[in-house]
Amino acid sequence: MSFPASSSRRSVRHAPGIPATGPLRQPHLEPPAPRPAAPQAGPAAEIARLQSTVGNRAVSSLFRSDAVKSVQGLWPGFTWLDASGGKDDRKKVLTIDQSLTAFHKTNPKDFAARKQAAEALDQQCAAYLKLSYRSKERRSGVKTLREQAKAEIDLYGKLAAAEKLDYGAQMAAMIDLGDDAAAYRTKLDGHVTSASTEIQTGIADLIKKHDKVDPKVLAGILAKEVAHLRAIAADTTAPQIVRDIVSENLGHVEKIHFRAVEDEGANARGPGAREGKKDEETGGKKYVVNHQLIQPGGAAERTGSLVHEMTHVATGEAFGHAPLFVVFQRGKQNTAAGRAEIKQLAISRKGKVDELEKRVMASAALRPDQQGLVVSKLGYGKKSILAQYLDNFKAILGGVESESYKGLNTLALDPDINKFDATLVEYDSVVNQVVLYFHEWQVPADEPAYKFARDMAVEAQKYRTSQGG
Repeated sequence: MSFPASSSRRSVRHAPGIPATGPLRQPHLEPPAPRPAAPQAGPAAEIARLQSTVGNRAVSSLFRSDAVKSVQGLWPGFTWLDASGGKDDRKKVLTIDQSLTAFHKTNPKDFAARKQAAEALDQQCAAYLKLSYRSKERRSGVKTLREQAKAEIDLYGKLAAAEKLDYGAQMAAMIDLGDDAAAYRTKLDGHVTSASTEIQTGIADLIKKHDKVDPKVLAGILAKEVAHLRAIAADTTAPQIVRDIVSENLGHVEKIHFRAVEDEGANARGPGAREGKKDEETGGKKYVVNHQLIQPGGAAERTGSLVHEMTHVATGEAFGHAPLFVVFQRGKQNTAAGRAEIKQLAISRKGKVDELEKRVMASAALRPDQQGLVVSKLGYGKKSILAQYLDNFKAILGGVESESYKGLNTLALDPDINKFDATLVEYDSVVNQVVLYFHEWQVPADEPAYKFARDMAVEAQKYRTSQGG
């Protein structure tokens, strides 16, 4: 589908939660590279830890699990007790304890009741803060809990209002609500609002009904996503490479049929890019990009994910290597000299990714959850993947006896690079994605990790220009 330049998306730049961007045509279950340990505590730390040990899709599923107390919205009782000074002398906060318990017992799908329960908790917190007190720790805990309650009041109130809207307006409102929930995670230092679960589930349910209810709604939503990229490309205050990355991707937008991942026709478990099938309704477009509208990180995470997938299209066009989308010129793998060049490319890229990871983890400009998101993406971009791709695409390559397959297989079996050969497939897309994250988070341009990531993107783009097609 083509998208008009006049469309605009709500401009929101929020901090990320847990992402889900994976290999093309593949389930998104591969675990990212281990994240360096960092001394953290609380819900944000738990999310960061899970990012480094399990697949992104599995992490995302935690937001749909009522059993995982560590990522609940309002503090569960055991966390609240610790944050409010322990079990001793709780007479003055007893009503807060009771209101918090009542909130957690309220049906999360009854949005009006959930809002009322959060309001009752807010009132109890306000009443306590008017009293004389001895414990600064307890007062601090009550203030934090009250801020969490206010987030729940806002989000559940908007959820209740959205229920009364027609299909198209409800879809738009729910996506905006996802952005609001991401903003609260930023404001509340990584705290995950419990309403986030209901927002994400609600969006998924709406998308699943889309084809039967109103097939035009998602086209408008996706148009706004692409229009946001156009706004970035036109933003003269943005770093040049950010604008160049987006402009390069937009140069191929008319070749892309966009789908929401949960759309019935998407036939995908996560975001991805691929060539269209002959019997597929793509409006005559060459490529299909599955875009994930449900992103805990809101607009910033959606933008990075979309740029990642669109970059696969750009590299496919530049190197003529679709549907495999490897990031070197087609045929170069067929000669010993070409393979030697590709091998050095993989080694060099691995070194740059490792250096960027170090800078990210040392960055004072990024919160732990932002560091975790970026490191998980970098880990995904340097894992072993080429052999898996070859197995899936061997028929398209002409079979195992074809020169193309043999050359690529030689690279996939090379012990010097096969542990990180995703750098030959995912490097450009991951680098561009990370650069867009930094931009959407409004990280200062001179921040060392951001600057290094932009330098990597400039170099990758020059390679595409000089070696492509």
